[in-house]
This record gives sequence, C-alpha cells and structure tokens, in this order.
Amino acid sequence: MGDDLKTWWDWTPDVWAWSPDQGRYDSRYGPPKAHVALRLSTEGVAPADSYDYWREMAYYDFDADPRGRDEARQPFRASAYGVIAPQGELCVYRSDAVSGRRTARQIRADGVDRLSIGLVLSGSRHCVSPRSAAHSSKAGDMFLYDAARPSRIAWSAHQGVHLTLPEPIVAAAIGSARPSAAEWSKALNRSPLAPFFRSQLRLFARHGPALDKPARALIFDQTLQLAAAVLQQTTADLAPRVDRSAYYVAAKRYIDANLADPNLSIPEIAGALGCSRATLYRAFADQGTELAGYIREARLARAAGLLQSRDFHSTVSELALQCGFVDINRFRRAFRRRYGMTPAEFRRVSGPCADEEP
Repeated sequence: MGDDLKTWWDWTPDVWAWSPDQGRYDSRYGPPKAHVALRLSTEGVAPADSYDYWREMAYYDFDADPRGRDEARQPFRASAYGVIAPQGELCVYRSDAVSGRRTARQIRADGVDRLSIGLVLSGSRHCVSPRSAAHSSKAGDMFLYDAARPSRIAWSAHQGVHLTLPEPIVAAAIGSARPSAAEWSKALNRSPLAPFFRSQLRLFARHGPALDKPARALIFDQTLQLAAAVLQQTTADLAPRVDRSAYYVAAKRYIDANLADPNLSIPEIAGALGCSRATLYRAFADQGTELAGYIREARLARAAGLLQSRDFHSTVSELALQCGFVDINRFRRAFRRRYGMTPAEFRRVSGPCADEEP
C-alpha cells in the first residue's frame, strides 16, 4: 500500500502487477483485474522535480512540453484521484498550466489510442489538430481528446474530470466512425444526453474519493454506460446521411436475395456490406423503419405473393421454409397479425381462382 505524500493505491499484486512505486506504468502490465483506486499528487515532491514527476507519472497520451526557465523556478502543483478498471479510467484532477503535443510518430511508437470524454470544472483546455479546426473548452463544457490523432494542446490552470476509454470499448460503442475532435466536442455539448453525463461527472468529482469499493465500481460502470450512449448519439448525428442511404439500399437488396435463408442475420448483413451493425441500424432508422422489421415484412410479403401465384402448389410448411421461417406456428401467427387471416384463408380469398366464376 502506498503511504507517502504523493501516492496512494488500494490494490495488491494479485489484482494488478503494476503499482506506482515501480515508476511509470508500462503497457505490458495490462489493466487491473478489478476496479481499483489511485491518488497521485505533487505534494511531497521537491519543487524542482514536481513537473518532471507529473510528466512521468500522469501523462501517457501526449508529450508535455519542458518548462521554460522562469516557469522552472516555480513549483508545479497537480493532484488526481482515479478509479481504474479493465474497461478504462475515471479520473478527477487539478493541475497548473500545461502544454504539449501528440505526434503521429508517438502514436506509432506507444500504440496508445484511447479516447477521453470529460468535463472542464474550472479553467480552460485548448486543442488543435492538423487539418481540423481548433477547439476550446471552458468551465462547464464537455470535451473529447482523441489520443489516436496528432494534436497540440494547451491547458490553463484548471480542474476537470474525464472518463478514458480504450479503443476496443470505443469501437464497440460507435464502430469505426471517428469525427474530428472539434466536431465531436461541439456535438457532444449539444447532445440531449449531455446534461445527464455532466451531472454524473460532477457527482464523481464531488464524492468519488469518499466512495468504498462496491460504490466505486457501480459509479464507474454507470458512467461507462452513459458515455457509450452519448458517443453513439453524437456520432450518429455527425454521420453523413447519404452514406447510410447507400447502406439502406444495399441491405434491402441483400435481404431480398437471401430471404429463404433462415439463418439470415444482422451481423451477416453488416459483414456483407462492410459496415458496422450500428451503421446498419441507423440507415434503416433514417428511413423510418427498423432492420428486423424490414426482414420480417419482406418474408411475409413474399409469402403473400406466392399464395397469389398460379404456380404455387406447396404446403403451408413448405411455404414457410421458402420464406425463411423454420417454425410453422410462428409463421402462421406472424402472417395472421400482418394480413388478418391464416395463409390458407388468404389463398382462398386472394389466390388466382378467387375472382373466377364457379
């Protein structure tokens, strides 16, 4: 257990092989096996060493600039408390002014590609990326920092709280879509979910360090779920609708060509089209429908068309299989809900001989 002024942590080596007394974290240790807590502070560090200590222990997704000669004469003050989990980190912190950069070479070298989504509590954060507009976040603003993209940052003396997510968690939430940080931050602050996420982060900033282990785990998991929802909503708003319209048309064609396959699935369709399931869901939502509903309606429409054909001589069981239904009873129920009668009744009323004279 860390017991000096600058560090405190609450885990044992069987939970996480790394600990702050070993120095800077290295990715070979991997994430902890459970939710753990960590405090870092420049308190107790010699003033001349405080900035370098913080650069070494706290900054993993950008390279902080060296301090100027005049700045180096002043002690650097910073502190942080975080909950670290297998799925990411939730951290509240305060810091003197910092600037730094993230380069393509650094990204290739360290492989860190995390996304931070957070709230400025006081002060300001500024970030500019190549071929992207600069964006600033002041107190009360949500922000996004994407470590997978080069950028230049400058933070005033500030306080903040953020959730940092590894790439697999981000990809599971939004697929491969990655808007620019400037666009993403603006959309984040406009999101209908933003007030709820702000409130969650403020609560953690205020009460997080006093929570016990079960409560910390609960709050982290709730924050993670809310962040995923915010990311999904904002990326959906930013995604070009013309691209999703193309996916909608292509998906309909694929479905119509494979209706007889009872194993036709949404992951299969997404794979065939080379897009994520989330993109596919949104493409159908843009058209005012849902993907599963379209598949069901297409199968029932094919069944109705066959029942009206002069060339149809199959049994109802065979008809169900031809339209992708394995369960005959499920087919009958779905057909009755859609057309108000059983397949046999529909054949008698709408079949090729229905209007012929007896």
